[in-house]
Amino acid sequence: MIVLDTSAMLAILLREPAAGELANRLAVSGDVLISAGTLSEMYIVASRRGIFERLDELLARIKPEIVPVTEEVAQKIGAI
Repeated sequence: MIVLDTSAMLAILLREPAAGELANRLAVSGDVLISAGTLSEMYIVASRRGIFERLDELLARIKPEIVPVTEEVAQKIGAI
């Protein structure tokens, strides 16, 4: 299971040096999670950086499970 965070998403979208390794991990992982809060943040960042379409394309490829942000979910994700 992979839990996507803003820094990982940005690395992939901006094609930073770590992007290849992250993309490989996503390709072999069965479960990819992203919190609704992180997703909202990513759409804001992507819009401001002019990479909104790239974000949509990435999400369409990896099809993450979007989980609601509750205190319990935040604690579970933080423990992974």
